[in-house]
Parts: sequence; structure tokens; C-alpha cells
Amino acid sequence: MFRPTPGDFRERYGLQEQTVILGVAYKWTRGKGFDVFATLADALDDSYKVVLVGVTEKQKKRLPPSVICLPRVTNPKELAALYTAADVFVNPTREETLGLTNLEALACGTPVITFDRGGSPECVDETCGKVVPCDDLPALVNAIDRVTRGGGVSPEACRAYASRFNAEDAFGEGYDAKVDPVIDRLEELEMRQRVVRDVLGGMDVCYLWHIYRCETYVAQQVARLKELYLVPPGNLQKQHLLRKSQ
Repeated sequence: MFRPTPGDFRERYGLQEQTVILGVAYKWTRGKGFDVFATLADALDDSYKVVLVGVTEKQKKRLPPSVICLPRVTNPKELAALYTAADVFVNPTREETLGLTNLEALACGTPVITFDRGGSPECVDETCGKVVPCDDLPALVNAIDRVTRGGGVSPEACRAYASRFNAEDAFGEGYDAKVDPVIDRLEELEMRQRVVRDVLGGMDVCYLWHIYRCETYVAQQVARLKELYLVPPGNLQKQHLLRKSQ
């Protein structure tokens, strides 16, 4: 599903000579790094162009006018074309458990830069991108410059790294039936956690109790998977995600 996909995005927006920095989210929040892109766009010169996918009209007003804002893209082929058109995919998440968008970008041959938080760094190494300290804007800008203009990261290297997370090779027949329900439940819990965080805001007691219950459940399921399959749980999640993206 996600592979290098030609498109006319650069031509339509006149970006043939600019370095395109792409961000994608189902729902932009501070935890996803929405505020980082607002600051990043102002810190870069005119040779760069920030493109964000999944932005609402209300959020668009909070971003610099230089940012290209697109609504949520549900068509996988259209999304793959955007990943392919970008020079680098930036994922400044502070809370992500599973780096699905990282793997989608890599599968399209686009290098990834992400913060050192949650599970996002597990999907990136030096051959296909950079991991930088959370909220360190100078380090993020430097990483973008090194990845897009310093050389050393090729589309082939990105795709080669993404191909390491192939579920069929790791588990063979029966993988879907045995593992998918548990991993889907983990993804559902992650989404619920974000919703509670957005809705409850400062209600710390309720929020912390919800997080405790989520983390307890996740820990139990991870232990179960490790016992059943004798492989690191993080690898299970990444294998599952890339299988979904293909």
C-alpha cells in the first residue's frame, strides 16, 4: 500500500525548488507536536516549505501563513504520493506509542526525523533519519539540514530499513489471527488515552487513574505476547504496523 508513488503535488504548489518538510497526523494536538511546526516554520528560511496534513480550519489560523495546510487524507495512494513528494518526514511527537506514520514514510523512501519520546524512535536509525531530543528546536533544525542537504540518506536505505519489519517473515502463517486482535486493542487504548487527555485537561486525578489502567493493561498484554511468541513486544508492534501499511 505504501511505496514510492509519483504525483504532481510539488508542481501544483510550485515547490520544485524548495525542500519539503512533511507532517501527518489523524488529529493534531500538542502531544503530536502541532506547536513544534508553528515554531519550526518561523525558524527556517524560504528555501524550506512545511506541509501539514490533517489540519482543521481552526488550527490553520494558529500556524504561520507560510505553512501549507491540508485536511485529513484518507486515500492511501494520495497519502503515499505526499510522503514520496516530501524531502523529509518530521514527527515531533511527545506521546506516540506506535510509529505508524514513520513506517509509512520510510516505505515510500522518505527519511524520518522524530523526538526521542515513546515508541517513535524505535522506527528510525542513522541509515534512514535522525532522532533528536524532545523540544530541542536547534537540534531539530540541524537534523533537517543534515538529512536533506548533507547526503547519506537515500530512498533505498529508507525502504530497506522499513522492510525489516515484515510480519510474514517473522511469524509465518497464523500471525494475523493470533496477534492482530491484541495489537488492535493496544492501538485502541492509545487513542482512548489521547481523547481522555484532550477532554479532561487539568483533571489530574481522573487522568492519572486512566493512564494507570491503560498502562497496566498494556503491560499485561505485552507480557502475554512475550510469553507466547518469545520475541520483544516492541518488534511485534512494528511488524504489525508495517504489515498494515503494505
